[in-house]
Amino acid sequence: MAVGYLAYTEQLPIPLSQDYDLHTLLANPLMDIWFAWDSTWYQMLVEQGYQTAAEVPQGPVPVQANWAFFPLYPWLSAMLSSATGWPSEVSLLLVANVAFVFALYLVYCEVQELHNERTGQLAAFLLLAWPGTHFFSSAYTESLFLLIVVGVFRLARQERFLWAALVAALGALTRSPGIMLVFPIAFYAWSTWAGKNKSRQNIRTGFIFVFSGAGARTFLICCIPLAALSCFMAYLYTLTGDPLAFATVQEAWGRGARNPILEFIRPFVALSTIPAEQWMDFMTMWLIPIPLLLLLRERSWPHFSFAFILVLLAITAGVVSLNRQTLVIFPIIVVLSKWLASNPKASRILVPAVACAGLLMMAFWSAGYGVV
Repeated sequence: MAVGYLAYTEQLPIPLSQDYDLHTLLANPLMDIWFAWDSTWYQMLVEQGYQTAAEVPQGPVPVQANWAFFPLYPWLSAMLSSATGWPSEVSLLLVANVAFVFALYLVYCEVQELHNERTGQLAAFLLLAWPGTHFFSSAYTESLFLLIVVGVFRLARQERFLWAALVAALGALTRSPGIMLVFPIAFYAWSTWAGKNKSRQNIRTGFIFVFSGAGARTFLICCIPLAALSCFMAYLYTLTGDPLAFATVQEAWGRGARNPILEFIRPFVALSTIPAEQWMDFMTMWLIPIPLLLLLRERSWPHFSFAFILVLLAITAGVVSLNRQTLVIFPIIVVLSKWLASNPKASRILVPAVACAGLLMMAFWSAGYGVV
């Protein structure tokens, strides 16, 4: 908060961005630093709801519309604002920060149970210090989505698959990757079935599981998040005539189907096309294979499948905001904290370096730069 305040009030040697009109919605720098960029779209959803196709200019060039943003976070904020009379900005920030407190505690508990006390502490600290951690306190969906993701993994590991699917349905209404939470549920169900049948998890037993009674029940349970997403798509169809409006409108933000291999090497072949604020995303992309390989080596299929799919989707969409999107991939938090716990010397070097990078990113965020 101190770094953000100093950057916002021009007391750091970082000039305010000329491309961004800094928000003064709450007339308090300590509050306004958390309300930037996409936060205004959520504010629009709280106060006005979703736009109709008639309200968005039509033409050959895609125009940004609030269809790209999923409804659960603004709905919760709108209910809080309606119940208390608080401004929408305050409700958005309160929902995000309360969700982060619960997510932080749940991450600590889950990682501690998976490994040990030290690893749980490191997992919590990484969330508090990692570059981009300011999104957890901002009017964004990161906190709420992280809470849902950890909740799904915890419930599925405890073999409470129906509850896991119900929570995953909330994830599908929070962000588009939320539908991918069906994969850890399915893998944990398969693992449970294999344990009861004293079988190893391989391709052969995978086919047997799929066509077993347990596989059929798992499929029906995994349809719950699909049903939630289908309801949102049906609602968008009534507004826009396009049930996939949340995906097609992404082109207006420069996102769309990309070749992930070409994205990986784009800075080496087209350096001039990379905006300065995207370098953190590219650095994340080049480093992300390390935790993915660690997950693969551990053969933790629920963790690896979810992490791999979300990373691949993010890169395929065009790398934009990749650093922010990886913050909520719980399996990456688990495997990194485990590695740091077993390498204390590396931890003493990496953790302070990570925290400094987080402070630097906070400064540029508060000064209005598009490190989103």
